[in-house]
Amino acid sequence: LCQAELVAFEGTSNSNVRRARVTPDGAHVVTVGSGRQGGMARVWELATGNCVHTFYDAARDVHDVYCGPNGRLLTIGRE
Repeated sequence: LCQAELVAFEGTSNSNVRRARVTPDGAHVVTVGSGRQGGMARVWELATGNCVHTFYDAARDVHDVYCGPNGRLLTIGRE
């Protein structure tokens, strides 16, 4: 059986999250979508719920994300 806990991330009220992926080590989740400043990807620390890094792309919305097996590489996809 799977045990899950719902985690609410602070500061997401002005963004549209399209996809979320947990990093291979289980320590972070990466969300991608759109916001006031265009497309964005955010890295969240699961233990605290804090955003630890934000990447912006003012040109387009971000639709998908892939976390590399070592957790150090993020690939984001646009339309």
